Amino acid sequence: MTLTQITEKGIKDGEIINADINASAAIAGTKISPDFGSQNIVTTGDLTINSATPIINLTDTNNDSDYQIKNGNGDFNIKDVTNNANRISINSSGTVTVAQHMDVGAGLDVTGDLTVDTNTLHVSSSNNRVGIGTTNPNETLDVYGTVQLTNFLKATGDLLLCADIDNDNTGSAMRFCVDGDQSAEKMRIDDTGRVGIGATSFNDTAEYLLVKNDSTAANVSIVASNNAHSSLNLGDEDDFNIQKIKSDHTDNSLQFFTDNQQRLQIQSNGDVYLNPTQGSTGVTSGAIRRFNAGLDYWGGTAGSANAIKYAAHGQSDDNMYGMGISNSLLELQSQVDIGFFCGSAGGGTGRRVERFRMKSDGNLEIADGNLIIGTNGHGIDFSATGDASGATSEKLDDYEEGTWTPQFVYWNGSAWVSVAFSNTPLTTNAGIYTKIGNIVHVAYYSENFLVTTGATGAAGIQGLPYQNSSTWTAFPISHADCFGNDAENGAVNASDYRLRFFTEDGITNATWSTSLGHIMLSATYRVA
Repeated sequence: MTLTQITEKGIKDGEIINADINASAAIAGTKISPDFGSQNIVTTGDLTINSATPIINLTDTNNDSDYQIKNGNGDFNIKDVTNNANRISINSSGTVTVAQHMDVGAGLDVTGDLTVDTNTLHVSSSNNRVGIGTTNPNETLDVYGTVQLTNFLKATGDLLLCADIDNDNTGSAMRFCVDGDQSAEKMRIDDTGRVGIGATSFNDTAEYLLVKNDSTAANVSIVASNNAHSSLNLGDEDDFNIQKIKSDHTDNSLQFFTDNQQRLQIQSNGDVYLNPTQGSTGVTSGAIRRFNAGLDYWGGTAGSANAIKYAAHGQSDDNMYGMGISNSLLELQSQVDIGFFCGSAGGGTGRRVERFRMKSDGNLEIADGNLIIGTNGHGIDFSATGDASGATSEKLDDYEEGTWTPQFVYWNGSAWVSVAFSNTPLTTNAGIYTKIGNIVHVAYYSENFLVTTGATGAAGIQGLPYQNSSTWTAFPISHADCFGNDAENGAVNASDYRLRFFTEDGITNATWSTSLGHIMLSATYRVA
């Protein structure tokens, strides 16, 4: 029988087998068993599941894991049922949460901001900046925290490194540490551009390079190739190397420049040249040279070129001007006179005046000044001259000129006392003296004086500038008419400061006259 029509009376169960049903036919879901067996479900329309928490279970009959697609209160979840773990969640605001790693083989395109773990990584779509450790990057890559490089940092163009913690372009230093220890700082560049190596602070604001080591030596090296030079330039804005120190590796000399001119050169053997380029050779045109550095100056021959250690001119015995040492003797050597100049400070001719000259013929000349013996007991020693058999000293150790004040006295029988005058003689600083070595010469003159008291005892004049030796010293009287008897001689009392007068026979004491008189005398005696 062929079934062509289904009436309202229905169909008995099991009567329809493999019948085609029109696509527009509506079949109640309660009439269809939920188990389609091995049959595929194919539809060109929509598939809608209505439930408080609609779920689609995807069970793998061969291997784990089984998955479940679920809409739970507006959150779309893909769950690993076997391991009871949500793998992917999409909330109602569009946020996608991936519980574990996400492998994107063909790349990941994000048109908005991208944030990973809040402040761990943030990509800003508005200004095309990436922040690590911050959600507000100020530069193309802004890292807030420590960056560790296991290899190197490379830039195809200029590499600009800046330190600015608060991003206000002031007050930050760039610090360099080693071994991952931020406290082990080895170098810093502060916000003014000063560089400290081994130093965290500077001695003053103008110190732009400081190399420091508190535990051992600190060296700064400038190394060049063997056929070049190394220089330390000390210049200004107008001329970067107007002053410099240069090491020339072609001859291993050290050179010093001012105003771009070489002023001092120290050669590899120790020779020193001042103004070495001022002339055809280094020892002419006023240069000072230290030469023959390998010789033993202490054992050199006095007066020879080998004795000279520093020369202003010449390199041989016949043409030598300089200073050196030979046989423990300090030599000043010249083929002509040697002059010594000094003067006062300031300008004018007083700054350079010749005071002393050693002549080439051996004479010594003091141009303007005195020869001063500064210590008592020292003087000019004539020990190289011939000696008499009784000579005890050949040293001239004193010279002195001055005045002395005579005091007229007489012997009253027990003491020397002053006389009285009606006309007073010249006394205060009236006498003169000269002392050479231990010999004193005195002289005195006065006239028109009149003695009124003291004419009866021995006459004397005391107040000599130096004490006489232990021996009486006699002297003649040049002229005198002031004695009551005929006095022509006198003597200096032994170990005393007094002149004593005698008559012509040299035995009788002379006495003062009571008549108007005058006296002229000189005496020479030896000091104690």
